Amino acid sequence: MTEEIVVQQPGELATRDPFLDFLERASIDPRVDPAKLEALLELKERVDARSAKQEFNASFARLMLKMPRVQKNGTISMRTKDGENKGSLPFAKWEDVDRIIRPLLAEEGFSLSFTCEPTVNVVQMTGHLKHVAGHEECSTMQLPPDAGPGRNSLQAIGSSHSYGKRYIAFDMLNIITVGKDDDGNGAGAVSEKQANTITDMLNACELGPDRTEKFLKFAGASCIEEIQKYRYDDVMQRLRQELRKKQAGA
Repeated sequence: MTEEIVVQQPGELATRDPFLDFLERASIDPRVDPAKLEALLELKERVDARSAKQEFNASFARLMLKMPRVQKNGTISMRTKDGENKGSLPFAKWEDVDRIIRPLLAEEGFSLSFTCEPTVNVVQMTGHLKHVAGHEECSTMQLPPDAGPGRNSLQAIGSSHSYGKRYIAFDMLNIITVGKDDDGNGAGAVSEKQANTITDMLNACELGPDRTEKFLKFAGASCIEEIQKYRYDDVMQRLRQELRKKQAGA
């Protein structure tokens, strides 16, 4: 299965290569040694391939100067097999990535397509970054079917397919993802005020050393000061649940 996600912009029709005219005439000239003609053709192919790669690299360098960072506007709910809420993780949605890279690729003569080869145990995806000059770069990734809650086998393959497109594109185009745009309030670790609020809630919950360690593991940090701002709401929701449990048992 092949999916083309960037349509290459058509350019002007190229003029006929004079070298092809020479080969055509030489191929019917009995005085020309066929071995020498073949050697010339191989040399021409190597020269063209090197030129195509040089044009690819020059266009790619310009593309990197234009490539912006992509915001993580999606969220994934993290749950255990027992259904316990483990918070959420932000991610960059494929539709956001495609909307950004599609016109930039077209401007520099690139097209990006994907081929998918499902097997018994994995979904193997390959990204093909092609340039109008003829050079192509490929990247392959193997993923297990993403058998999330409520997904059938076909949906699990589809989820892995979407995941693979994102991460192959990130790898091939050196795309950087950042947290949702909130004037910088979601970047980095929690503020001192937020850390103090979390500390006060922990003290009120009286979790004890073992449960506090479990809480920090849930928060993805080794100490309160390392908790990331984008996790603050999830962390506070978890602590409010713990406080309600304590108050109910009092």
